[in-house]
Amino acid sequence: GRRIVVTAGPTHEAIDPARFVGNRSSGKMGAAIAAAAQRRGAEVTLLLGPSSVPEPVGVTVVRVESAFDLQDALATAVKSADVIVMSAAVADYRPAKPAAQKLKRSELGQKTAIELVANPDLLAGLGKQRGAKKAPLLVGFAAETNDVIANAKKKLASKKCDLIVANDVSEAGAGFGVDTNRVTLVDAAGSIDLPAGPKTHVAHGIVDRVVALLEPEPKRRKR
Repeated sequence: GRRIVVTAGPTHEAIDPARFVGNRSSGKMGAAIAAAAQRRGAEVTLLLGPSSVPEPVGVTVVRVESAFDLQDALATAVKSADVIVMSAAVADYRPAKPAAQKLKRSELGQKTAIELVANPDLLAGLGKQRGAKKAPLLVGFAAETNDVIANAKKKLASKKCDLIVANDVSEAGAGFGVDTNRVTLVDAAGSIDLPAGPKTHVAHGIVDRVVALLEPEPKRRKR
């Protein structure tokens, strides 16, 4: 009965109609989380960047291309959300002036420069919007190559998240484009290592923690 919004995949920021700035995200982890939540009875909307990952059955899928496309889709999707899971790898920068026509190598020469400008920080923006109510529950991702836990803790605080899913993308079997993952869940209570395994299994471990944060155990009465 909960309403969950999941973002997944990369964003592509146009250089010209034929080229883009992007990253290695496949969208597999986010799609697996969306499927796991749907199987447990949640109403799930998946905002999916450019990806060939199959769309999960029973999930409402909204396709996006760029960071601004995702920002617009989020503005609509989060209005009634109980949980937002930001697993998409949003490009940090975009070309300042995308070309309307394909840039010709013969005209660019042996060296060229592309001016990049920062994209909006969508996760930080959602954290600020929640205010004092701390709703909806906000889950961020930290794809790191060093100091994974320390960086995840910093992100938890700076982005005002309830939970960070952290992993070392340089580790074999845990990076972009593969079907397996190994993550650490970091929240205010500390950190928990989930067992390495298929992303479909890891997704259920992440959803387990989301459920626990949504429905904490009642405080024991004092005798």
